[in-house]
Amino acid sequence: MADQISYPTAVEYRESLYNTSLAFLDPALRGGEPVVDQLGMPKPISGNFASVFTIKGTDGRRWAVKCFTRHVPDQALRYDQISRALAGVRSPWKVDFQYLPDGVLCQGTRYPALKMEWVEATGLLPYVEEHLTDRDTLGGLAGKFSDLVRDLSEYGIAHGDLQHGNILVTPSGEMKLVDYDGMFVPGLYSLGASEKGHANYQSPLRTMASWGPDIDRFSSWVIYTSLSALALDPMLWQALHANGDEALLFHQADFSDRDNSRVRYAFANSSVPKLREIAQDIDFLWATDLATIPPLETIAAPVSSQPAHGAAPVYENGATGTDWLRQHHAAAGLTSPRLEFSPPKRPVRVSSAVLLCLIVLCTALRVLNDLDPVLVLIIWTVTFTSYRSTPEGRERQRSYKVFRERRSAAAKASDRTAASEREASNLVREAEGARASAERKTQKARADEQQEISGVNKRLDREIESLNGRIRALQGKEAAEVAKALLPMQRAHIDEQMRATRIAGSGVTGIGPAIAASLAAKGIVTAADIAGVRVTKSASGASVVAIVRRNGMAVSVRGVGQQRADALNAWRHQVEARARVTQPSVLPPAQRQEIADRYVQQKRSLENDQAASRARAALEVNSLHRKWATAQQDIANELREATARIAASQAKVHQDFVAARKQSETADWQRDFAKLELDRYRRIRYTRYLGKLVTG
Repeated sequence: MADQISYPTAVEYRESLYNTSLAFLDPALRGGEPVVDQLGMPKPISGNFASVFTIKGTDGRRWAVKCFTRHVPDQALRYDQISRALAGVRSPWKVDFQYLPDGVLCQGTRYPALKMEWVEATGLLPYVEEHLTDRDTLGGLAGKFSDLVRDLSEYGIAHGDLQHGNILVTPSGEMKLVDYDGMFVPGLYSLGASEKGHANYQSPLRTMASWGPDIDRFSSWVIYTSLSALALDPMLWQALHANGDEALLFHQADFSDRDNSRVRYAFANSSVPKLREIAQDIDFLWATDLATIPPLETIAAPVSSQPAHGAAPVYENGATGTDWLRQHHAAAGLTSPRLEFSPPKRPVRVSSAVLLCLIVLCTALRVLNDLDPVLVLIIWTVTFTSYRSTPEGRERQRSYKVFRERRSAAAKASDRTAASEREASNLVREAEGARASAERKTQKARADEQQEISGVNKRLDREIESLNGRIRALQGKEAAEVAKALLPMQRAHIDEQMRATRIAGSGVTGIGPAIAASLAAKGIVTAADIAGVRVTKSASGASVVAIVRRNGMAVSVRGVGQQRADALNAWRHQVEARARVTQPSVLPPAQRQEIADRYVQQKRSLENDQAASRARAALEVNSLHRKWATAQQDIANELREATARIAASQAKVHQDFVAARKQSETADWQRDFAKLELDRYRRIRYTRYLGKLVTG
C-alpha cells in the first residue's frame, strides 16, 4: 500500500475495529474480540501518534494492536531494521512485535498496524506511586533500569524516547520497554530521527539531527536520578510531582534554567546528604553539549537508600548502628579497655573479712541463728554502700543514667518520626479522598447533565414528530383535494370518450345494423348509454334480458338476448378502460397552484414551529452546558482549594518529618554512643567487688 499522508483518528479506528472480521487480515486478530468501554465500543489507549487497542485473539492470546494516527516516513523500513536488530536480543525488557503493512481496514483503506505481545504490567508512574513507602523496591528499580540501559548500550541500540509511558513494570518487578517507533539501530543510521521524545525527559538541545546510539543518555539519567532520589527520600514525590503530571520528578522547565530548577533546588537543600551530593553530580544535565553527558552505565550506583522507620541506619561502609560507632571509635583511636575495680582500701578489706568470718563461725557453731539475717543484711549494706561509693561504681551509675536518658530520648524521637510519617500518610489518603470525591462529583455532574440534555432531546423529538405528523396530514389533505379536483375532469374525459364511441360500426359480436337501429330506437346509441345488463324472470318463468340505460331505466331490445347484451356490456367496459388510459393525471398548473397555495402557508407555519422547537432546545442545551460547566468549575475549584490546603499541610509535615528524622538519627547515635560508654563498665558489678574485697 502506498504511504498515506492523512491517517485515521482514534475514533475512526474504534468504529472500524468494532468488526474485527473485516478490519484485520492477520489470522490471530481477524475475528478476535476487542476490549470495550462502557458503551460497548473498542477501548483505545491514545497517544500523540497512535492508538493502542487490546484484542483477545482467536489463538487464545491477548494482543496489543497499535494503529497509527500519523504518517512516519519509511515506517516499514524502520520496523524491518528494528525487527532484524532485536531478533537476537533475549533480554527481559524486549516485547515481541510484528509490523503489519496492511494491518487494519479503516474507511475503505488499509493502513499499517503493529501487532505486539500483550504484557501484564503496570506503567512506571502508578508503580512508583504504589511503592513510595518501599524504598528497597524503588532502589532496586533504579538498579534494574541501570541494567536495562547498559543492555541497550551493549547491543548498540537506543530507544529514542525513554520516558514513563514507554516503561512497564511486571508483577515480578521486571522492566519492559514498549513503543519502538523512534528506536535507533545500526541499520537506520542513514534515515535519521523520526521524533525528539517526551519533552519532560529530553534536553532542550535535542533536535531531529540528534541521532545515534547515545540519544538515550540524557533521558536515562533523568529516570535513574529520579528513581534513586525517591529511594532516598520518598517525600520528594509530594514536593515535585503533581497529580496528573506526565513526569517523574523532572519537568521540561527544570532543564531550561539550572539555577531555577525546582528539582535541583530540592536536592541541594535536602537533609539527606546523598541527595545534596547528587545535586552536584548531575550538573552535566545542563551542559551546552550533549556529547559531554557520560553514559549511565559508567557511573557507580549511589549509596543505598535511608532505612525505613525502625530499621538500623545503613552507612556507606555497610556498618549499622553501634557497629559503625565501634568502627568509628577504633579508626579514631578512641577505644578504651573495659574498666576494672581499683584495689579496695585495707580498712574496708579488713572490716569485710572480719564480718564474713563472724558469719561463717556463727553458722558453723549454729549459734545466734536469729541474728544471721541481721548480720547478712548489715554485711550487704556495708559492702554495697562501699561498692556504690567506689569511683568505678559512681561512674557506672552516671553512665547508666546517661544511657537511660538517651534511650528514652531516642524512643521519643522515633515516635515523633513515626507520627510525622503517619500524618504524611493521612494527608496522602486525604488527598486521594479529595480527588476521589471530586471524581465522583464530576461523574455525577456529567451523568446529571447528560440526563437533562437527554430529556431536552427527547422532548424535542416528540415535538418534531408531532409536527411531522401534522405536516404529513396536511400533505395527505392536499393530495386528497388534488385527487378530488381531478376526479370530475377524469370522469368528463371518460364520458366524452364513451359518448364519442357509437355502437353502430363498433364491430361488437352479434350487433349488426339492424340490432344497432333497434338499440338506437331505445335511446342506446353510444357506449355512454349503457350502464349494465339486468336479467329478470317473466310470469311464465322465462328469462327477460334488459339493458340498463345511463338514467337507470332498463329497456328490452328486440333481438338482444343474454349473449348480445353481455357482449355489449363487455364492449362498454373496454371503451371505458381505453378512456381511462388517456384520462388527465394532473390538474392544470393554475388550478394545482391554487390548491398548493392554500396549504403552503400552513406547512411553512409548521416548519417554522419545528425550527423554533430546535432553536429552543439548542438554547436549553447551551444553558445546561453553562450550568454544568459552572458546576464542574466549582468542583475543580473545590479540589484545587483542597489540594492547595493539603499541599501546604504536606509541606509543613515534610519539614516536621525532616526535622524529626534528623533528631531521631541524632538521638539514635547518642544512644548508641552512650551504650558503648556503658559497655566499658560491664565488669563493674557488685559480685566482682565482693571478690575484690576477699582477694584484693
